[in-house]
Order: sequence, then C-alpha cells, then structure tokens
Amino acid sequence: MRILDRKAFEDLITTLWNSWNNRNNFFFRGKEEEARIVWERPIILVTPIVQKWEKLPNGFVKINADATVLNNKTGSGVIIRDCDGFVIGGGGGGFKDDFMTTEWAELYAFEEGINLAHSFNVENAIFETNCTNIVNRIKKTQRRSCYYYRPPNQRDS
Repeated sequence: MRILDRKAFEDLITTLWNSWNNRNNFFFRGKEEEARIVWERPIILVTPIVQKWEKLPNGFVKINADATVLNNKTGSGVIIRDCDGFVIGGGGGGFKDDFMTTEWAELYAFEEGINLAHSFNVENAIFETNCTNIVNRIKKTQRRSCYYYRPPNQRDS
C-alpha cells in the first residue's frame, strides 16, 4: 500500500465522482457516456488554467461588470481600471429584492458600466463580462469580436 500525493488523490476522487455521476445519468436519465470520456473528463477538470491580466492599449480603460442572483435577490458590481490596472472607479448595485434571471441581472450590470463610463467621461473602453448570452447577442448584431466604447459626441458618422 502507498500514500497518494495530492495530485494523484485529486485525480482519484475526481474519477470516482465522474464514474458515479455517469452511473446516475444512466439509471435516472438513460444516458451513458463512453468509458474514454468518463476517464478523460477528470483530467480536464483538474488541469489548472492560467489566467493573467494583459495590459490594455494606452488611452483605454477596461470596464468589468458582473452580477449575481440568489434567493430572489440580485446584486451587481462594476469596476473600471486604466491601462496600468489602476482602479479609476466602480460601484455596486447592492442587493435588490427583485426577481430576475441571471441574464437580466448581468445586463443591468453591463448598463451600469456604460453609465459609469459616461459619468467618468471615458473616451475609449473595453467591456468585459462573463455572460456569454450578452456577448453572443452583441456579436450577432455586429461583426467585431472586441467592442470599444466612445461617447456619442466622439463617434465617427
């Protein structure tokens, strides 16, 4: 018998959970996955993902908007950082007792980001959100993959 190191133990537990989940999907939903998928999925789940902050182009700010919905309460927050990562401003919507979907809450946070950009007289902004539905809807109406904000009085005709 040997003692497993942390990584091996995490892989074992993740594989066991994935196998149990596959068993439940078969019994309760009639769905069964190939053994290869059951085996490979834990590796994907525990593989660390490296994320790092990337410097913005000079003269740009990044506006990050996020929201949450829990027990019929919604909350939102916005933060604006300059090209050096310095926080210029931000704000939070606090928790409201309004029931809404997560997508609507994210949309309100996004709108708050636009309003905050306007109040700080931001000329060039890159918006960031983790709501794929908002991003996909914007992408359907425009062909760009990156969106820049310019106040209406500074836009090209």
